[in-house]
Amino acid sequence: MTPLVIGIDLGTSGARAVAMTPAFDIVAQGASSLTDHGADARDPGVWWRAVEAALEQVLTAVEPSSVRAIAVDGTSGTLLPVDATGTPLARPLMYNDRVEDEALLARIAPVIARDSAAHGATSGLAKALVFQGVPGLAKVLHQADWITGRLSGRFDTTDENNALKTGYDPVAKRWPEWIAATGLRPELLPRVVAPGTPVGAIATAAATRFGLAKDVAIVAGTTDGCASFIATGASEPGDGVTVLGSTLTLKLLCDRPVFAPEFGVYSHRIDGLWLAGGASNTGGRVLARHFNADDIQRLSSEIDPAVENRSRLLSTDRARRALPGHGRRLAAAPRTETGIGRRVPERDAGRHRSDRETRLRPPRRPRRAAASLRPQRRWRRGQCRLDRHPPAQARRSVPAGTFRTGRRRRGTAGAQGAPSFAGAGMSTAAPQPMSGIRELAARFDYFVLDQFGVLHDGTAPYPGAVETLSRLKAAGKKSLLLSNSGKRSAPNEARLVRLGFEAGSWDHFLSSGEVAWRMLADELHDGANARCLLIARDGDRSAIEGLPLTVTDSGAEADIVLLSGSEGDRYDLDHYRRLLEPAAARGVRCLCTNPDKVMLTTAGPRFGAGRIAELYAELGGAVEWIGKPFPRIYEAALALLGNPAPDRVVCVGDSIEHDIAGGRTAGLNTALVATGILETSTATERERLFAEHGATPDFLLPAFAW
Repeated sequence: MTPLVIGIDLGTSGARAVAMTPAFDIVAQGASSLTDHGADARDPGVWWRAVEAALEQVLTAVEPSSVRAIAVDGTSGTLLPVDATGTPLARPLMYNDRVEDEALLARIAPVIARDSAAHGATSGLAKALVFQGVPGLAKVLHQADWITGRLSGRFDTTDENNALKTGYDPVAKRWPEWIAATGLRPELLPRVVAPGTPVGAIATAAATRFGLAKDVAIVAGTTDGCASFIATGASEPGDGVTVLGSTLTLKLLCDRPVFAPEFGVYSHRIDGLWLAGGASNTGGRVLARHFNADDIQRLSSEIDPAVENRSRLLSTDRARRALPGHGRRLAAAPRTETGIGRRVPERDAGRHRSDRETRLRPPRRPRRAAASLRPQRRWRRGQCRLDRHPPAQARRSVPAGTFRTGRRRRGTAGAQGAPSFAGAGMSTAAPQPMSGIRELAARFDYFVLDQFGVLHDGTAPYPGAVETLSRLKAAGKKSLLLSNSGKRSAPNEARLVRLGFEAGSWDHFLSSGEVAWRMLADELHDGANARCLLIARDGDRSAIEGLPLTVTDSGAEADIVLLSGSEGDRYDLDHYRRLLEPAAARGVRCLCTNPDKVMLTTAGPRFGAGRIAELYAELGGAVEWIGKPFPRIYEAALALLGNPAPDRVVCVGDSIEHDIAGGRTAGLNTALVATGILETSTATERERLFAEHGATPDFLLPAFAW
């Protein structure tokens, strides 16, 4: 049976679904108009019912058991506030809705990074700030995030492209620090993953509803504009695509990012390349103001495409700027200029064609300005700096107006682009068995290694682990030990030496505790003397040594909670509940520097600091997760390794939830060892965990041995 992936496109007028093979052959399609499910196109319930109808059409035409992954794209800039269960708390603000609070816009404008796509009254950031005061708010999600949540049960994840206009930094690959200075609480923002990253397995309710297998992967999608670009087959720098829908988008694939928000130009990250461009308020939506649906269909059939006569179409009484609303996009008309202009002729095919022609022509000034931009390989504070040159010089770098259509053209519907990302996250192939690390060393140059469960069991090295680590070093491979230890790196390294590992047989050691310590050192100033409720193993205080923090054992007094370890073999969860409840009730910030929910002890597996952090969230507190599988620790690890190409790096771990899911999210190769917490697991149990976490490793090894 050929495996299938499904892409779902949620647009301004309806939902579309397409089922494709991994070779992008379309086998089934479905579509449903929003108006078929309710009069209010802003109602998320209407969105979901349209998605259900489109998906049902596809699934009646294919064998549901052949579906392996689903990805969703939605309108960029459409946001809605939800509670912890994903229930919408207020009407969404659509992609073209303006925030009318001029005082808010004026206050945040100087704070936003110059090159950010979050500028303007229609930005996702401005909308998130409006929603911040909604009672019961847990997250502010983009449209595609919410549909993905309905399918996966997770309402906490977005993709890099939908997050762009909410302020996400695609170059640094993180939410930037300046977002907090706008007044937005960072914990309201979803975690960000690359398009194509598995969000998780399909939720039980969704699997039952659609008759799908429980191991179907729900994968992060993208924006409707990016999906439409991918659907054309464009794939090389220089490929350009225009998409005409309610508005007009222009996208050009580049090998480096371009940011020029003053011209409405910004860049999305796509498969290691950059998709530069923007959108114009000129577009098909203007036709609805002058023609009804029947008129459009009738007049379109009367237009003779062989007749050009541009001089007539663009004469004084015909040429018009098709701006249906206010806004700062590629069209550089004044904010007050709308409509189709002067001397509107009668409804006829000529005028209809004229509108279709002129809406494709944004004003000259932004076109010329965009042509004068040349991206340079110069970086400042994580953003690309643009140098401006005379147009002629710029055209020698990137020929203005020269766009090539993709050679593997498939279509232009966003639903045909979304399967590209679903396919990237599809877990159809079993991990490749390998006998030992020697086989991995023949393929990869950089090794990111877990310690507990891979190198040792907490009391002694696993057989062959000491020798294998030294042999990797001798073979010229770079090794970084990446640990969810709440302690800093130095004490972890010292422990490895005491266990019998050869000092210097690894190149770097990075713990989540080290990442958190450096973050707090940057945030806290001398004399702050904040009170910290520190939960650590064996009373260890190395996680805060040298920081202006005073330890307290009272949740009622704490200014910050730091979870760096667990004494799950000494206390039960009720002990931690009583300790943390007062802090959670006061909204005290909590940092979990050890996301492991299970830890290895001499008495066997026990609950870890990650489970205590989950408890804190259940009590109503907000948790910042630092460690695997979250991106911050991988960014720091790759920086220590010199940011090598991802295909040269392999992550080796024993935890599917942390090591494998984290490595996949970071875009790296992954290898699972059958030691540590999986030592007694069966192949069936491991496969269940692969599906549960939406993360199948590339390789499977019996142990970390040569």
